[in-house]
Amino acid sequence: MMRINVKRKKPNELFEQWLEEWRDQAKIKKSNLEDHFSRALVSLKKYPLPLASGADCILLQNFGFKLCKMLDKKLEEHSGTDKISSQDKIDKVIPRKEKCPEPAKPRAKKKPAKQLKLFEELEKPETSSAIDNFSMLPQTFDVILLVDNNEKITSCSLDKNSGKVLYEVRHLKVGDFAWIARCRETKKELDKHLEKCSKENIPSCCLSDDKIFLMEFTEFNQSSSKSKIHSVKEMFVRQLLQLKGLSVERALAIVQVYPTPYLLKEAFTKAGTDGDKLLANLTFGRVGRKMGPVLSQILYKLYTSDQLE
Repeated sequence: MMRINVKRKKPNELFEQWLEEWRDQAKIKKSNLEDHFSRALVSLKKYPLPLASGADCILLQNFGFKLCKMLDKKLEEHSGTDKISSQDKIDKVIPRKEKCPEPAKPRAKKKPAKQLKLFEELEKPETSSAIDNFSMLPQTFDVILLVDNNEKITSCSLDKNSGKVLYEVRHLKVGDFAWIARCRETKKELDKHLEKCSKENIPSCCLSDDKIFLMEFTEFNQSSSKSKIHSVKEMFVRQLLQLKGLSVERALAIVQVYPTPYLLKEAFTKAGTDGDKLLANLTFGRVGRKMGPVLSQILYKLYTSDQLE
């Protein structure tokens, strides 16, 4: 007897569509996010099962917390649009006095409040020194040479050979030197990156004779970073997901109460003999399911045992 397997062609068609839109927008803007969206799209197409929310995409490669949050936000907007359009159709057919009750929102499109709150805490916008839409008048700014702190040239040799050239020593992601323009009064820095081209590279660098394209320094600095900096909370979630039986919702529920492995270990230690039952009653998900004694014992042994079997 032949066994038949049913496999969906596009189990996550909406997510694929939105990733393709973001990839195309990044391509038009010539943003480095184009490559990131492309890699995430490839990982999503390889996954054969439907994903209920953007938070579940954290299991896949090339999906970070920020991208998962973007998908969840887009999913909420899509759910609201569908509800409004369907309600308008009902109003055109049925009188208002006999209006049908509003259909319940599909469970798969609703994001748990715990996950939304946790992602908001994880993805708080970082403070940046870049200021948009400002100008500097002539003779009100200084041009400063930035020197990488790993460069072998010492400050003594710079003082001898630089003359009147102002310089500062910083950590540069790429290259050994960079130029910036800084306002003398406000100390604001021009958020543009200038790149020098040779005569042979000028035709390929310039797309138009009457336009000069400048890359923002913040974008250049972030895209040039060799390794992404993860917070302790993000690494803790990824660590928990390696355990068998620990889903995304379970891991996020644990991290919401114990943001770091140290805090979880301290809680196990303070609980004493009942430490293996500490997480048994911890609830997760929309319906408030309990973690269970089995997972609680596994986590207790993992974070309290000196030697693992």
